[in-house]
Amino acid sequence: MAPSTEQHVNHYKLVRLTLGPCPPLRIDHAEYSAIVKAKQGVVTALALEEKFSLLLENYAEYESELLDVALRSSIFSQQAWGEFQSDIHAVNRRLVNLLTATKLYADHVDHELIQLYGRGEPVPIMYREERDKNRASVLSWRALELLRNVVQHRDFPVDELSLESSSDRSDPDRAFVQHSVHPSIDVQRLSSDRRIDARDRETLVELAAKGPKLQLTPMVRDYVAAIARLHGLVRDAMASDLDIWDLTISSALEKARAAFGDVFAVGAARIVECEDGEEEHDVVEIFDDPIKRRRLLAARTFHVQFLANGYVSSKPKTRKA
Repeated sequence: MAPSTEQHVNHYKLVRLTLGPCPPLRIDHAEYSAIVKAKQGVVTALALEEKFSLLLENYAEYESELLDVALRSSIFSQQAWGEFQSDIHAVNRRLVNLLTATKLYADHVDHELIQLYGRGEPVPIMYREERDKNRASVLSWRALELLRNVVQHRDFPVDELSLESSSDRSDPDRAFVQHSVHPSIDVQRLSSDRRIDARDRETLVELAAKGPKLQLTPMVRDYVAAIARLHGLVRDAMASDLDIWDLTISSALEKARAAFGDVFAVGAARIVECEDGEEEHDVVEIFDDPIKRRRLLAARTFHVQFLANGYVSSKPKTRKA
C-alpha cells in the first residue's frame, strides 16, 4: 500500500470559548503568531510585576514588625528576656522572608527575560549588566546578599535589637517621647566564621571599616530601593514591546467582540484541517485582565525607588505658627 501524500492544512481562527454554537472568525498566520507572542509577553510582564510586588510586601512586613516592636515597648515595660527574644525572632523571620524574596526576584527575572527574548538579546543582557553593576556599587546590596548566604547555610542574621526612647521637643506646646527599635548586625561575629567565602569576606572588610556593629534597617532600605530602580529599568526596556503586545491583545478582543458579542472567554486557535474534518490545536486564551493588573501593580510601586529617603512615623503634627 502506497503511503499517503495528503498534506494537512493549518487554518487560524478566533473562537468563542463557551458552550453552544458560534461560527469562528478566520485570521491569518501572521495575526495568530502575533497573538501568541503577545500573550507570552503580557503574561511574562505580569509575572515580573507579581514577583516585585511579593518582594515589596515582604519588605513592608519587615518594617511593620519593627513598628510593632517599638509600639509594644512604648506601652509595656519590663519585658522578660524570653519576650525580648521573641521580638528578635520575629524580626529575623521577617528579614529571612525578605531575603528569600529578593533572591527569588533576582533569579526569576533573569530566567523570565531569557525565556521571553533569548539569552543574547538586549533586554536580558541589560538586566544582568545593571544587576551586577548595582552589586558592585551598592555596599548594602552586597551586605544583604552576604546575610542571605549566612541565613541559607549557618545562622540567623540578627541577634541584637536596640530599643530606644528619646525626647522630642520639636513642638513648642508639648514634649514627646520618641520610641524606636534598631536591629543590628555584629560584623565581628560574622568575620569570625571561617566558612564565609572570599567575595563575602571582601564585603565584611568594607562593613568593618564602618564599625563593629551596624544598624540593619538603613541597609535594607538602600537594598530594596536599588532593586526598585533596577526593576524600573526593566520596565523601561520592555515598554515599547508591551505597547505592541497590549495593542495586539486588545485588537483581537475587539475583533472577537464585534463578531461574537460581549463574551468573556476568547481564544486564538490553530485549526488543523484533515481528512476526517477539522481539529483544534494550540488554543491560546486571550483576555485583558493581565494587562490591567500589570498596570495596577506598576502604578502602585513606582515610588519605592525613593524609600531610602523617608520613614514612617505616627508622630502628631506640630502646631503651625
